[in-house]
Amino acid sequence: MGVAAQGLFIWAIQLANVILKLGDVVFGNTEVGTIPFGGDQKLNIHRLVGGKRVIDAMGPDPLPPEWSGIFVGSLALEKALTLHRMKNDGRPLTLTWSAMSYLVVIKTFVANFEAPFNIPYKIVCEVAEDRTDLPPTNSAFDVNEVMSGDLTSAQGLSDSIGDSTLSSLMTTLSSAISAVSDFAKATTSTINSVVQPLNAVRSQVSILIASSENVLKNVTTVGGLLPNNPLAKSVASLTNQVNSTIAGGQLAQLNSVLGRMGANLGQVNSSVKTATVAGGNLFDLAAKNYGTATGWTTIASANGITDPELSGVTTLSIPANTNDTGGILEA
Repeated sequence: MGVAAQGLFIWAIQLANVILKLGDVVFGNTEVGTIPFGGDQKLNIHRLVGGKRVIDAMGPDPLPPEWSGIFVGSLALEKALTLHRMKNDGRPLTLTWSAMSYLVVIKTFVANFEAPFNIPYKIVCEVAEDRTDLPPTNSAFDVNEVMSGDLTSAQGLSDSIGDSTLSSLMTTLSSAISAVSDFAKATTSTINSVVQPLNAVRSQVSILIASSENVLKNVTTVGGLLPNNPLAKSVASLTNQVNSTIAGGQLAQLNSVLGRMGANLGQVNSSVKTATVAGGNLFDLAAKNYGTATGWTTIASANGITDPELSGVTTLSIPANTNDTGGILEA
């Protein structure tokens, strides 16, 4: 997601004819108005020399669901007291409406007693976990394109830094990524074969960042120019400081790119499901997971099989996305 799209993103929906349920409490259509959802992307912003910035996306920070309404009828007071008790308990509760699903804790519940059968209220929750099933990325091509673009950027930065160990580790990472024909259809083991060399590169970058920061931390004068300090030694000290400053910015950028690659791999990895079946065929699995039987080729490729008919008990990886080839298994 681009930085411009990472800010506050709030939608409010009218809950008429939609069942809102918090724990065991069901809210009637006339008992609740609108409820916002969305939230922030937590950003870690590195401001570099010259005004350039490196932005690390740290993950979503969901907007607290809150709404208000009026409980009416013979159960109004009972509902209000039940929510008051649930707030006091402080336990995680399931909150659902339409396609939305969260695990929340009630932060605030305020009710105005007008009559036992007429109680206006307001409720605010904090999200412990967003369980909403979000749509997948647009296509497998997008996933591969993003990984390829980040790899190109990382290789360019690595070449500029000029550390031999880093260059060697980047070559290993490049080979691992090149070996994956389609990240969207990759199994967990395939993704992990890229995660391991990626972590090795990130570890080396951390070492280089620490080394660069140590050089600058030990600076006591500009260029180390001290009385009685030999000129050659002063020039060498100044050169080291300049190089460390330049490398520090490049390392920060590289660290950001590698972090984004790791986050993307983690997202792909977490979206891979497994299914254990006793017999059957891939057509039924594809229809169930992708809405089309022709997507069987995605499951076949991800599991290294060619026969859509299954026998015995089999555990299969089910990628989140499908590159539908029209039911024709590519070699």
